[in-house]
Amino acid sequence: LELKDKYNLKTETGTDTEVILKLYSILGPDCVKEFNGMWAFAIYDKNKNLLFLSRDRLGEKPLYYYWDGKEFIFSSELKGILFVKEINKKENINKEAAQLYFSLGFIPSPYTIYKNTYKLEARQNLILNLNNFKLEKFYYWEIPEYNPIYDKKKLIEEGKDLLKDAVRIRMRSDVPVGAFLSGGLDSSAVVAIMREFTDSRNLHTFSIGFEGKYDETPYIKIVVNAFKTNHHHYYFKEKDFVELIDKYPWVYDEPFGDYSGFPTYKISEIAKKYVTVVLSGDGGDEIFGGYLIHLGGYRIDFIRKLPKILKVIGSKIPVKNKLNSLYLLQTRSGKRTAKAAVKIAVDMAKEGLIDKKEEDTVLNLQDYLQGICETLHTCYSTPHT
Repeated sequence: LELKDKYNLKTETGTDTEVILKLYSILGPDCVKEFNGMWAFAIYDKNKNLLFLSRDRLGEKPLYYYWDGKEFIFSSELKGILFVKEINKKENINKEAAQLYFSLGFIPSPYTIYKNTYKLEARQNLILNLNNFKLEKFYYWEIPEYNPIYDKKKLIEEGKDLLKDAVRIRMRSDVPVGAFLSGGLDSSAVVAIMREFTDSRNLHTFSIGFEGKYDETPYIKIVVNAFKTNHHHYYFKEKDFVELIDKYPWVYDEPFGDYSGFPTYKISEIAKKYVTVVLSGDGGDEIFGGYLIHLGGYRIDFIRKLPKILKVIGSKIPVKNKLNSLYLLQTRSGKRTAKAAVKIAVDMAKEGLIDKKEEDTVLNLQDYLQGICETLHTCYSTPHT
């Protein structure tokens, strides 16, 4: 609706697809810079004799293509390409992709399990010139430069506004919309906002329970009782896993090591009986740093920005404590101060680990170290949760 008004688009159907085509006719490939949401599409430009493919900024929607320099095939699923091209053979297995799978548990973009077959990356456009069969790929979006603020009140209010706006836009649909509800903060927040745009009695929510200590059903019941949604709950059992084991490779098309896909498939199957679109809390942990691995990433990102000499010092700080898979670094004196860091430099010079020039550099950096010691303390200390 916003783009229709902004560009005064005259549409016959009012659907997203028509808006995409209308805007492409005006802006060409740059049209995707105006889009807000998730997408994966292809447009055949008859006038320019080219094929234009695009995938959304975060890669929520999948888009695969086969390209050997002569033949181009695209699909939203790998099985679509396999239907056209017989590549499901041992000699076509991409060994590098297989190594990535065993390292990561999944195969990241742009790789797939097959040779000459790729995932279009998030925030990427692809143009295939059908006159000379030249293929071009480029990123249409970069994370913008920003100056972070540390006002907690402002951050909370801005976060609320962004979340509310995101839910509002996605509630605007031609088909019934529901939600996955785990009882956690992320999905519960989404459902709470959805209630502002629809009657709770018409809002279908779906959840999965498990037998044993990992069952979150009690938390789900609290949210359901508070929001009064039209709720559907299913207990995932061992027999469900057995029934789905053969479907799993068919659904994902290539090796995928996340077992959460099993209950997700089951709850999606149930949701399909009532709604066509489902909102969820997926991505909340990635945005707000909900996993310990994100803390590790923050620390590594900070350390990468330090001068080389400080990295050398940091590498000599002994390990004292362990937090799951993350080790907490401390100075030899057990303190995290500029004085302690300089002491390390002096000791390292005496041991011949750095030369006199490097030692002098560190000593001259004492004032600088004093300024960053608090940040180092954050990076190298146990987080409070």
